[in-house]
Amino acid sequence: MKELKDKLLDAVIELSAIERLDEDLINTICARENISRESFTILFPRGLEDLVDAFFERVDNFMLDKLTNDSYTQPIHIQVSKLLEARFHYMDQNKAFSLSVLNMKARLTYMVDHTFKVADLIWNNVNHKSSGIDFYTRRVILANVYKNCLFHFKKNVPIQDMISYLHKQLKFVGNITKFKKRLCNKG
Repeated sequence: MKELKDKLLDAVIELSAIERLDEDLINTICARENISRESFTILFPRGLEDLVDAFFERVDNFMLDKLTNDSYTQPIHIQVSKLLEARFHYMDQNKAFSLSVLNMKARLTYMVDHTFKVADLIWNNVNHKSSGIDFYTRRVILANVYKNCLFHFKKNVPIQDMISYLHKQLKFVGNITKFKKRLCNKG
C-alpha cells in the first residue's frame, strides 16, 4: 500500500507542474494510474489534504536524513541551519508542487500548526535539551524563522537566495540571543 501511495504522490508532484492542484488533478491521476476514485479515497481519505501531509512527511524525512553522528558534534545553530537548508532544497527540487501547496494551504491555522510542528521536529532531533520556558521559546522563535522563510520561498526565488535569506533570519535570531545574554550577565 505504501508503494502505491508513493506512486500516486509522485504522479501528483509531477503533474502539478502543468496542472492546478485541485480535484481535477486527482481525477487525472486516477485515470493515468488506472485506479478508481474510491481506491484513491481509501488511500487518501481527505484527498488533497492527505496528499499535502504525505508530501510534508517526505520533506521531514529528507530533512532528518541529513543528520549524521557528526552533526551532533556541531553547534546547535549549525544543526538547525543544515536541517532547514535541506528542507528548502527538497522543496525547491519539487518547486511547482511546493508553491501550489503553500498557496493552497495559506490558511492561518494551517500555517501556525505546520510551522510549530516543523520547529518541534527540529528541536527534538538536534543535540539540545531545553526545559521550562526555554523549551517553548526556542520553538516559537524557530517557528517564526521558518514561517518567514516560507513566505520568502513563496516569492519563487532561486534556492541560493532562499538559503541566504534563511541565514539572515538565523543570524538575526542569534544576535538577539547574544544581546539577551549580555543583558543578563550585566545584571
